[in-house]
Amino acid sequence: MNLNIRFKGFESSDSLKNYVEDKVEKLRKYIPPTVTITTTLTDQDQRKAAEFSFHHQGINFVAKQTSENMFQSIDESIDKLVRQLGKSKGKKINRSDSIKNMEQEEE
Repeated sequence: MNLNIRFKGFESSDSLKNYVEDKVEKLRKYIPPTVTITTTLTDQDQRKAAEFSFHHQGINFVAKQTSENMFQSIDESIDKLVRQLGKSKGKKINRSDSIKNMEQEEE
């Protein structure tokens, strides 16, 4: 899995990079290693924003969260992505089940 991290409004830090890398590991079970995740961390006065985006299986996944703490913004953004990926996986399973049921009814 490739990870691109951009910093806007402040200087990059190794501790913040490492934190993002650790949190992105949660997504490894949902997406293949060929996916590139783009992360933008923004510092606007007292508001800290974290935005994660990537494209997987024809769907664009985007999660943006703003709070007073950058670490909290990162955590909440990753949680949003995990929920989106879980819903996407569930929809694919449900669609395939409904197609099978339709085929059985036709017979």
